[in-house]
Amino acid sequence: MPIDRTLWKSYFRKDRAPNWPCPKCGSGVIVLQEESFRYFEINAPPSKASEDWDETWTTYTYSAMFMCNNKVCATYIASCGRGGRSQVDIYEYEDFYIPEYFFPELVIFPIPKTCPQSVAEAITCSFQLFFANSASSANHIRTCIENILTDKGVKRFSNKLGKRRPINLHNRIVDYEKTNSEIAKRLLAIKWLGNMGSHSSELTKDDVLDAYEILDTVLDDLYVGQRKAINKKVVLINQRRRPLRNRQ
Repeated sequence: MPIDRTLWKSYFRKDRAPNWPCPKCGSGVIVLQEESFRYFEINAPPSKASEDWDETWTTYTYSAMFMCNNKVCATYIASCGRGGRSQVDIYEYEDFYIPEYFFPELVIFPIPKTCPQSVAEAITCSFQLFFANSASSANHIRTCIENILTDKGVKRFSNKLGKRRPINLHNRIVDYEKTNSEIAKRLLAIKWLGNMGSHSSELTKDDVLDAYEILDTVLDDLYVGQRKAINKKVVLINQRRRPLRNRQ
């Protein structure tokens, strides 16, 4: 099932926020606790009083608490991030806030309870960094597929002339292709996305969400037993060997 990208790329306003699911119970929605909300303007130079000042140049930093609206759960979630001001009418502006961190981290897709702990921990680390740093978030997904290959018995090291050398991720995926070519193609697509995270700061949230969507199908197939067909996105990423850029 595709991930709701609008939800995970959204900002919030003090009087309304996206329906981010509770990371503990999964059935409730976290709600901003207005009494906890604090924000500070971080760019108020002397020129603000000049005629050249534009309200949309305003930037904020914020901290706040959210709480699950499921009364049985009622878990508190801390958040911090940045904000700004957008123009909604000729003389009207609204403040908005972009989260960069949640604790506990929000769960962007469900992690099967049957997958190895090392895999689950790498995904959790990726979730923790998703809002703040796309490249770092993608790097942890790359680690996740290394751990999946290890769990499936794919060799991590080679022995040549008595020397033990690590096998790179690409070659490990090629080796796994002999056992499960369909899953190997998906892991390869995730690897290309992870590579961009390692070597470039241009990776976007959409790129990370692409990796999550593919990884979700891998986990279902390997650890839940729900077989899912390779989607067109996997084929395109493997053909280009890089993230997708032309999006509808």
